[in-house]
Amino acid sequence: MNGLLGDIETIRKRATHSKFFAVPGPPASGKKTSGPKLANRLTNCSYLCLDGVHLDNSILIEKGLRNRQESPTTSVVNGLAHLLQRLKKEKFYIPTYDRDKEHTINCACPIPGHDDLIIVEGNWLVFNELIWQDLKICWDPDGFRGNRPKIIETKTYKTLDRSRF
Repeated sequence: MNGLLGDIETIRKRATHSKFFAVPGPPASGKKTSGPKLANRLTNCSYLCLDGVHLDNSILIEKGLRNRQESPTTSVVNGLAHLLQRLKKEKFYIPTYDRDKEHTINCACPIPGHDDLIIVEGNWLVFNELIWQDLKICWDPDGFRGNRPKIIETKTYKTLDRSRF
């Protein structure tokens, strides 16, 4: 992890404004463990988990999509893009997901005004659909870590039950 921390600090030194460092990966690949650890070991760094931008279970049930929970179709991608663009300009509270209660919580995690780096993790950051590809503008070319996008997408599909999509 020390090499990765050094890479992140190098990217940060070149930053003129808030930077996003993407940590993509298939389910159960350690993103939720490594993302917060990275953020905690870096100064002025926050953590954003994509689980908070999925539709809430009550909405999924109402729309008959409960079996598609955590799929690309139940993520609010436009909301994520807006959130990332807004975080470049100002700091505020971001949504999160409560696994025990199985619902999203709006404005639950503060992003302090002095934080100039945000670790963003999620399964679908590299999903090969146009709306997800539009998120590429949010990432600094050097601020994207993980396996190659095609490998991640393939592993993610294999990991999740395809009937959920």
